[in-house]
Amino acid sequence: MKIIVCADDRLGMMFHKRRLSRDRIVVNRIIELSGETVLWMDPYSKSLFSDMACDNFRTDSAFLEKAGDGEYCFVENRSLRKYESEMESLIVCYWNRRYPADFYLDIPLTEWKEIARNEYPGYSHEKITEITYINTRGD
Repeated sequence: MKIIVCADDRLGMMFHKRRLSRDRIVVNRIIELSGETVLWMDPYSKSLFSDMACDNFRTDSAFLEKAGDGEYCFVENRSLRKYESEMESLIVCYWNRRYPADFYLDIPLTEWKEIARNEYPGYSHEKITEITYINTRGD
């Protein structure tokens, strides 16, 4: 599975069970990244995509267990550590800001290799930095 997350500069993802931020350009980019492939998400995340008509969206509270090889998962409110060995890639959309956070991405990026970087203006953020990583553990 291919994981997509949004995070602040300290890898914060949520604060008091709420997403740190939202940006419609990033949501469109997530749809673009997944293309025709299935895009899984928690029911909590569905509201971000409510205005989008797409046949490949799947919401389920057990989405990380159900996602198959090559399928995308947008993750906001889940620990990823136990799924790390199943992850083909990790795409982090950085907000390039520091927000208060109490839930963080729990994957040690030191064990992952950056293979692509893309910067673009967001709707609510001056700059979004999108970095794609692959796991280097075992190389």
